[in-house]
Amino acid sequence: MNLIEGIITAITPIHIGSGKSKGTFIKTLDYLPGRTIRGMLGFYLYKNDKQLFENSGINEDKDISKMGIFFKNAYPFVYLFSWNEIPGKDNIRLIDFLIQKLGIDWVKTAKIEKIDNGMTIKLTDRNNFLSLKLNNEQTDVKLEINDVITDKFIVKIENSKINIYPVVNDGTTVASPLVLRWCKKCDTLLEKGENECKNLEDNILCFQEGAKYSGLMSFDSIKERKLKRAKPPSMQIETKCPITRTGHASMPEGSDLSPYHIESISKGAMFKFRILVKDEFTESIIESLKNAGIYYGLGGFRSRGYGSIIFDHIEKSNLETKIKKRETEISMMKSKLLVVNSQLILRKGDETIIGFDTFKEYASRTLRLLGSNGNIDVEQNEAKISSSIAAGWSLKHRNSLSELIPCIGPGSCVRVSGDSMAIAALEFYGVGEMINCGYGDVYIIGDMA
Repeated sequence: MNLIEGIITAITPIHIGSGKSKGTFIKTLDYLPGRTIRGMLGFYLYKNDKQLFENSGINEDKDISKMGIFFKNAYPFVYLFSWNEIPGKDNIRLIDFLIQKLGIDWVKTAKIEKIDNGMTIKLTDRNNFLSLKLNNEQTDVKLEINDVITDKFIVKIENSKINIYPVVNDGTTVASPLVLRWCKKCDTLLEKGENECKNLEDNILCFQEGAKYSGLMSFDSIKERKLKRAKPPSMQIETKCPITRTGHASMPEGSDLSPYHIESISKGAMFKFRILVKDEFTESIIESLKNAGIYYGLGGFRSRGYGSIIFDHIEKSNLETKIKKRETEISMMKSKLLVVNSQLILRKGDETIIGFDTFKEYASRTLRLLGSNGNIDVEQNEAKISSSIAAGWSLKHRNSLSELIPCIGPGSCVRVSGDSMAIAALEFYGVGEMINCGYGDVYIIGDMA
């Protein structure tokens, strides 16, 4: 099995139905669900490569052992800083990033300037210096410390601005754990049992109270103990008129039809995607993704020019190697908090449940069907749970909505213990039902709460 990661860029506006329309206003989600990406690729393969459609198991809705491809939700990919705003208002964003990335403090007082006709950003402080060099094609930036290249970044031109993004394996967006509390003033993570923030700013204690955060954040928030909210993509609203068979673009007086208003994700928005694919299908799936994004698109109102995307900056890695590396990291955690990163569907009999009562059973079944071993236990006494609704999406029923399912909401969390390899495997594959559609995604953090 391989892990495919990369960037999805909107080349036209995108509308992803949220099921929360109000009157003639049709709202969109601000991320790309795994089920939507699966639907796009599945429809493309059904029309153009029936053999790959059948062999890959992309149309399988229930049996994990028959699934050869697993889709994850694609969340907004947030830029680090704008090249146009350096030196200027993005100096702080650049300095904070360099401190976090390199662990050096001298950049706080460094002189920041542009040289080489604006193609190089240089930071100097006494004997220390580093530079960020933009290539002539304006496609990437290289970070050099003492004239040695140490890192590389992605460049995107958006609204005439040169925005700099991290490489694909950085900048992960996750659901904030409901058990954590963040300072209302400075966004510092409060220690367990603390009611007031003990963060020092200019040698003065903050003393603000904390509160939970239920949105998306950068995974770096946990490592740095500072909340970094994920910025939603730019949105737009367009008014459209119904078109009838007689060709009317606007409705006559007294008509039951009326103009409607489509909210959409703006052109140029970027999302980080992850897909697990069996080795033998990987190259064909990558090529099919590129074609499907341009020629078929995703989401609603595609006949109105919405939904065209491109897949680029694609990286392929061996999943087993990734799991083993993560196993080592998880094994070093004294306690482990499992956080739900997308809607999690668990059932007890025929009924879905909002709780972790059957989590262990589902985890064991998932691992067994994937050919993995290991036991996982849950400690429900400290679980934090929210509820949500998952949209069942079936390729076997004409690529359509099949049901609305009550489920556990993102950010819900529970302490787990057991075999580190098994926990790491679930972190990549997910747990529960419909994990090939982006549901049941989870991640693990250590001694944070």
